[in-house]
Amino acid sequence: MIKVHMYFFLSVFLVFSTIAYADVPKNSTFKKIFIVIFENSEADKTLEQPTFKALANQGAYLNDFRAITHPSQPNYIAMTSGSTHGIKDDKPYIINAENIVDLLEKKNISWKVYAEDYPGNCDPVEKIGKYARNHNPFISYKNIRDNPKRCAKIVKGSELAKDIKSNNLPDFSFYIPNIDDNGHNTSVTYADHWLKTTMVPLLNDPKFMHDMLFIITFDEGDNKHPTPENKIYTLFYGNMVKKKTINHEYNFYNMLRTIEDEWKLGTLKQHDITHAPIEGIWR
Repeated sequence: MIKVHMYFFLSVFLVFSTIAYADVPKNSTFKKIFIVIFENSEADKTLEQPTFKALANQGAYLNDFRAITHPSQPNYIAMTSGSTHGIKDDKPYIINAENIVDLLEKKNISWKVYAEDYPGNCDPVEKIGKYARNHNPFISYKNIRDNPKRCAKIVKGSELAKDIKSNNLPDFSFYIPNIDDNGHNTSVTYADHWLKTTMVPLLNDPKFMHDMLFIITFDEGDNKHPTPENKIYTLFYGNMVKKKTINHEYNFYNMLRTIEDEWKLGTLKQHDITHAPIEGIWR
C-alpha cells in the first residue's frame, strides 16, 4: 500500500513538474541559441575579413539581410521586441513594451544577456569604460529593469566562461561585445580578430555546439556613409543549418519570427507578426 501511494505521488509530481517547467519544444530544429552582435559594417566589407568570410562558407549566410534603420539602438530594440517603438537615436530610454523575454518566460525557457564590461547590478549607466548601454536593449525594457530577478540575468561578459564550465548555459543567450570588440570604436578587422580568438573556439567545441544555433550579425551598416539597403553580414551556424547562401531579403523582424516559430513562442504582435520566418536554411 505504501509503495502504491509512493508511486501515485511520484506520478503526480512528475506530471506537475512537466507542466510547471515547460522547455524548448522537443521537435524544435535547435535546442539552444546564441546571438552575437557586431557594429557598423556593410556586408561586403565584412566579407573581406578572413574569419567572417570563412564562417560564411560554413553555415547559412543571409546575403541580403538588412538592418532596420540607423543609428544603433533602434536596431537592437527591433530585434528583441519587433518594433523600434519610435526610437530614432542612441539616448537612454525606458521602454514600456513586451519583448522576447516575455515570450521566453511564458514557456519557462531560460535566458541570459552577456554584456562585456557591463557594471552589473542592474546599472542603467549610459556609458562606462568600453560598455555602451545603447547596445544593450534589455536594460531599457521597463519590465526587465524594474524586476530584480529578471535584471539579474543581464550579466558581465566574463560570466559566459563560468556558465559554460558549470554546464549552466541558458537556452537563449545574447552576447554583447564591448565597443572595441564589436568594431564600433575600432574596425571590422579588429572585430574579426576578436571573433577568431574568442568565439571560434566555441564553434569548434562539439559540447558547446550540441543542438546550438549560433547567429552572428551586425546592428547596422556603415553609419558614416549609409547606403539605402543597409545590408549587414548575418550568419546562421550549426549542425542543423545548410551550408548555403540565401539571397532572399530578410531583416531583424524575420530573425525574431524565426525564433518565435521554431520555439512556438507566439509573437509580440508587432512587425514580427507580418514578417515570415527565414526559409531554406534547415537541413
